[in-house]
Amino acid sequence: VSDGEMKSRKQCSDGLLKFLACCFVVVFPVLAYFAEERFYSVLASLKFASTKVVELGLDPSDHDFYRYGDQLVQFSTHHVEAHVVDDEFGVEAPGGLKLRRETQYCQWHETRSTSCERCERTVTNSDGTSSTETYDCNCKDVFYYDKGWRSHRINSLLFDQPANHYNPQRDPYPSREVFAGSATAGGVSIADLLQPKHVIAAERPIRWALGGHKYKPTAWDERLEEWWRSWWKQAPVRYDHPAALRELRARDEHKFEYMQDGWFFSPYEMSWTGAGVKLVGQYLEGSLFDWQVGDFFGCTAGDVRVRFHVTDPATVSVVGVLSEHRQMGPDVRIAEDGIAYTWEEFLEHYGASRASQKWAAAPTAQQRYSLTPLGTGFSYHVGMVVMGEMGFENMAEMARWEEKKAVWLSRVGSVLWGAAAAYLTVWLGSLRLAALSIAHIPWNVSGFPLLALGMAGVIEAAVWGILLLSSDYDGNLSKGKVVAIFVLSAALVAATLGS
Repeated sequence: VSDGEMKSRKQCSDGLLKFLACCFVVVFPVLAYFAEERFYSVLASLKFASTKVVELGLDPSDHDFYRYGDQLVQFSTHHVEAHVVDDEFGVEAPGGLKLRRETQYCQWHETRSTSCERCERTVTNSDGTSSTETYDCNCKDVFYYDKGWRSHRINSLLFDQPANHYNPQRDPYPSREVFAGSATAGGVSIADLLQPKHVIAAERPIRWALGGHKYKPTAWDERLEEWWRSWWKQAPVRYDHPAALRELRARDEHKFEYMQDGWFFSPYEMSWTGAGVKLVGQYLEGSLFDWQVGDFFGCTAGDVRVRFHVTDPATVSVVGVLSEHRQMGPDVRIAEDGIAYTWEEFLEHYGASRASQKWAAAPTAQQRYSLTPLGTGFSYHVGMVVMGEMGFENMAEMARWEEKKAVWLSRVGSVLWGAAAAYLTVWLGSLRLAALSIAHIPWNVSGFPLLALGMAGVIEAAVWGILLLSSDYDGNLSKGKVVAIFVLSAALVAATLGS
């Protein structure tokens, strides 16, 4: 690599870094605001719901449902019925609330390593004196390629050897989540509650084995996975019978076949035209006979494999607005108290002497209940399905924790925003520190971290301030705290810039 090319690379990387920093500085405040708004919307909605919710306990009866119709109710149950399907692969999971498809791609990955020698040269300073400086010289690039399964596709056009390490971009069935179209908990429909971030339950992988029974692990990675899941108390692997797989549409369209360990595999088949173009490209880049171990072993670049994870808790706790639905039917009739009963329940309710007369006079109907999310005036609607038996407060705490993880990730991102803003400030020459040169970020200068921290505080305080002004709920924040954080952060920025 020539000295001129190394200089061009540095200028290009510096320009790209400045561009990315500018984009991040502009876009991040908007993302941070929505993350904070979502978090405080969850807090406000759950606080409001806690004053309205009626806890019905474990496996409530129809009498409880009738009594608290059109109210926000919470209950737990061991009776969960659901059915989720992935039509492309014919995967059915009885009892599943959610089915997640995980797609992986066999792709080449390039790693470049640059090694340089240190050389000296004499330069003339602006005052006419000369001095000796060191610089990188005689640089060499070494490229390493490894092939394996990735969760995403890699564009190989910018590789040093794009033809020899070509990555097909086929993506017949990308990763996705599917929720059950119909599901009940304790006989109550919860289909409207099955939404992203409203279902809080562990998932487990599905595998298909004869008889639907667990087989003894043989490979070391299978034994390691089993030990790992037991150590972290994760849900065990679900084993279903292969006969449970419906017609595999993915086989007809993309030649997917079920292999083992829960994986469906589709091989990549290059056309004759594609093979000819690849040979020409290898010849032009000088890699026609440049072979390596990865060319002969493992998967082929372009292969795709898919597996599934199901969320199928045996016990759930649910919360939502209870609504009543009735459908005409001969086997259930509405009594005088407005509740639907079967004939056996009529006998128990009215006694043998009156049951026949009441049954004949009662309208026929089928009574059904459903849960829907509660609108609270905020962007978050209260409606959840949580694995396990618990009360409303524990469910609310789990929902708060899920959102808290997202908002803290955003707050950590504000530190990166501060670093990007400080970098641009240094580049513009606004920061007067010793040994500072334009377009060079002085990581070793003590003033830079302080500037980045101050700017991070300013942007967070600004986001919180806008949130407080645009919302009636302030959560754990107060205007005094926000003003104090903003003033201290701005003072830190001003002190650093003035040093």
